Amino acid sequence: MSGDGPAGLRGAVRALLGRGGPPRKWRATADAVARGEAVWHPARPAEAAVCAPAAVHGGGVMEWSGPVADTFPALGVVEIAGAALAGPHGWAFTRGGHLLPELTWFGGDVAAMRLPRSRETERLRGVCLSLASDSASRNYSHFLLDALPRLGVFLDAGFALSAMDHVLCPVPPSANAERILGRAGIDPARIVWARPGVSYRPDVALVPAFPGLRRNVPAWVPAFLRGMMAPLPPPSGRRLWVTRRGGQRTIANEAEIEPVLARHGFEVYEPGSHPDQPEDFASASVVAGPHGAALSNLAFCAPETAVLEVVPSDHRYPHYYSLSCAAGLRYACLPAPSAGTRPAGTAGPSPFDCTVDPVALDDALWRLTDGP
Repeated sequence: MSGDGPAGLRGAVRALLGRGGPPRKWRATADAVARGEAVWHPARPAEAAVCAPAAVHGGGVMEWSGPVADTFPALGVVEIAGAALAGPHGWAFTRGGHLLPELTWFGGDVAAMRLPRSRETERLRGVCLSLASDSASRNYSHFLLDALPRLGVFLDAGFALSAMDHVLCPVPPSANAERILGRAGIDPARIVWARPGVSYRPDVALVPAFPGLRRNVPAWVPAFLRGMMAPLPPPSGRRLWVTRRGGQRTIANEAEIEPVLARHGFEVYEPGSHPDQPEDFASASVVAGPHGAALSNLAFCAPETAVLEVVPSDHRYPHYYSLSCAAGLRYACLPAPSAGTRPAGTAGPSPFDCTVDPVALDDALWRLTDGP
């Protein structure tokens, strides 16, 4: 790329990032490595995904809105000299301006990507590890399950944090997330927060592969997260109902089902009021609630913890089914009708609340906790 000094760099980065549309230039990671534009450092071999069919209360088979993985690809760290790391998602570009989409949440779905707009360039002298990941600065689930496990890939590839000059990190989306990041062993003086509108230009970037597949979690991820937060308390008999009260995609009739929850010994758990979520979930024997980011804390539950996920009809994604399988939890789900249905092919989360049948919930909780 041509241009010297800050002005030249800004112009070059604007050219390769475009104006917010789909990528104009991209490469498969293996292609970039074969062309000498990047170096692959292996970390983990491919592994099978072991998931028993989900137990569906009310009968039938859960038809997920996205694929459930049967295998996870081999993982490694991509080393790129002269890279650009774009915006809060940390999308990695080669020196020649080619995006490497397989390192992102989107994987090979390049057509769905929209390039971030770059307003400024920040030079980073030396070697920079990137833990930035799609939506990790605004969504706890992406922060916990997509961004932090990239550190595990980095360490498994044989690298050490002490050898890094910089670590590009997502801004923690909550106090709880900030506390978890504080346990990762990263020198605070080396952290660079991944900000919107900024293209980061390290001399050398180390970009760990996406730690799994979109909405699917391999078994090593919860093991890594539990190890990072060790020691965690053992299950103590707590029964958590993880509410989404006050947010999007809530249970419209939650007040109606609260007597059912009380009868089965559940405490209504509001995640935003709890700064120690890993410990709370580790101490739970049963976790139930509607699909939502706080259920990513299932990663901290002990094996055999019982899980009941309320799955809205307009938001049937397998994140927490896959995570429960990965963590060795006893997973079941309860379908719940959403108040509306998005047009086919609509991307992103559903905006609609759902309604839970109190009788069906009562039966599901009984079977999960006290039944046969």
